[in-house]
Amino acid sequence: MAIRHIPHYFIYNTLFCQAFDIMARVGYTRAMSQTTRHQPEPAAAPASCPGLSARAASAFSLLQEKWTLFIVSALLHGPAGFNEMSRNAGRINSTTLAQRLVLLEQAGLVRKTVQSTMPPRTSYALTEAGRALDPIVEAIAAWGERYLPDHTPPCNE
Repeated sequence: MAIRHIPHYFIYNTLFCQAFDIMARVGYTRAMSQTTRHQPEPAAAPASCPGLSARAASAFSLLQEKWTLFIVSALLHGPAGFNEMSRNAGRINSTTLAQRLVLLEQAGLVRKTVQSTMPPRTSYALTEAGRALDPIVEAIAAWGERYLPDHTPPCNE
């Protein structure tokens, strides 16, 4: 059986058409391509949170984002670079890590320091507000030890 040669322009045209079709289905626009990067927003707090103030609901909304408390927990041990964070915060993919770090920076929990541009090096550290989460993280860990059955933590899955 002979392998037929497919011209490269046919492959590129096919891939381009498929990508364009996908972009059209998800509502991608030219304006989106001109933005530097998607800025994640915390999940909206429920419309009515009985017994919670607006600030408490906002705090719950921020901290319930997946991987957020893993990142805070890792930074409680001290400042870390992006790759070190990736290793210490569990098996979080780099896009999600970058989004959560931006979210935490916008919320005032994390401070980003650019150490060099070539090669690119950044360092992340908790602010005073971020370090104030230490007793909360410790309380969650103690609660998990006491009340949850033995299970491999998600960061090792």
